[in-house]
Formats: sequence, C-alpha cells, structure tokens
Amino acid sequence: MGQISWSLVFESNVYRRDDVILDLVITDEPYMVSEMKDLGLFTGSDHNALSWNLEIRTKQVFATRCVPDYSKADVDSVKLEMKSLDWESILGDLSAVDSWNVFKSKLDDLEHRYIPIKSCSVKSKKPIWMTHAAHKAVQQRRQVYQKYKSTSHPAYVRAARRAKSLVKAARKQFEDRLALNIKEDRKSFYAFVRSKSRSKLSYGMLRDSHGDLIIDPKHRAEMFNDFFSSLFTIKDNTELPVLVVFVKLNWKTLKFQQILYSSS
Repeated sequence: MGQISWSLVFESNVYRRDDVILDLVITDEPYMVSEMKDLGLFTGSDHNALSWNLEIRTKQVFATRCVPDYSKADVDSVKLEMKSLDWESILGDLSAVDSWNVFKSKLDDLEHRYIPIKSCSVKSKKPIWMTHAAHKAVQQRRQVYQKYKSTSHPAYVRAARRAKSLVKAARKQFEDRLALNIKEDRKSFYAFVRSKSRSKLSYGMLRDSHGDLIIDPKHRAEMFNDFFSSLFTIKDNTELPVLVVFVKLNWKTLKFQQILYSSS
C-alpha cells in the first residue's frame, strides 16, 4: 500500500461528540480535504452531516515569462542609433557608475524599440549538452520506474542502460564540439567550464590611499576605473622624427628613385 501517514483531517476535530473522535481519516495526502463544513444533525439521528472539498486531480500549470527575441532583433537600427549619439557630451565628466547607468538606460530603450518580445514557459531546465533523444530516454526510464517500482525489473534495466548510453554520448559529443570550436567560440567554452566549477571567484578586499577598507561596491568600481585610467598615457607629439629625402640615380634605367627613411 506504500507509506501511509495516519493523518486526521484537522477540521474534523471540531465536529465530534464530547471528547470522543467518531471518524478517523487515513490518508497519505493530508491536504486533499479542504473547506469542511457542518451541515447540522441528520433527522432522527445524533450524527452530523459534513461536507468538504476533495482534491482528486491537480492540474500542472506552467508559468510563462516574456523575454526578448534576439534572433529577430533589428541589429542595424540599433547600431545606427548608437552611432548617432554624441557620447562625449552625454557622459561628460560622469563617474563610472553614472556612465554605466546612462549607457544601460539608452541600451534598454533601444532594446524595447527594436527587439520583439516572445513568451516562453518556465519549465525544468535540462543540461545544455542534453540532446532530444537523451532527454526522451531519461523520461522513459522514469516512467518505467513509476510503473514497476523496482530497479531490478528487466524493463527498467533496459531503459536505464539505454538512457545512460545516450546521456554519455550526448555529453561527449557536446564537449568535443566545444573543444573543436574553441578558437571561434571561446565564450561558450569558458561558460561551460565555469558552470562546472564549484567555487565562485571574487576579488579580495580593497584599500584606498589612506589604508581604509572599501566596502561600498560603487567606491570599488571607482577605484578600479581610476586604476585602469591611469595606465593610459598621452603621447608627446612635440618631438617628431625628421623625414629626410635622398635622390639616387639608377644608371641602368636612368630613373630617379626616392628613398625615404626616418633619421631616428
């Protein structure tokens, strides 16, 4: 019969004779019964009539969310809009955080204008390497187990062996494809490697010029921005090498050739 929990429907405790419980409900789903009501005594009897709602079947509802459909985006219009903006006058002397907020707001506005929205259902995510055949085999293995409730049944053994083989082949095929295309698509390779890592890399504590610890993320971003900006230098164009022109006579072709080279 499976595991049975001796659960008394809590509302029924109210409708009892003195301190004696008349009816005991045995169920493995204590939340199947709800909204119990007392309809009063039966005619010519000392028993009360009760009514309740019984949840027999539940309907699985998948939530939907709206996401941008980048495959149908008008990329050319977005590029044209971005090029037409005068970023020097827009950003000006803003800080790194304020500059990023302005840029992000402009980009979000272009995204809403030139990228359509599509709705997709939120279901359980399968691994990125999982193929359709391997996913079907795993589902079939689960269905067989739900039917026989035994891992030693021949049907389950066959389904598990097939699912294991397809899953192993799908994972190997995906990893081989990542390794072959690492020069053209490094982003996918490192994203897959990071997803397998159990440790999350983060930078350590930062100290300012006075030796004080910086905790605010905005101040940390400003420190990084100041450091990277200090690495860029302005070239000195006051002292440029002098270009000297020599004329060489080629006696065989009777043509003058100019040889240009830098005196430095």
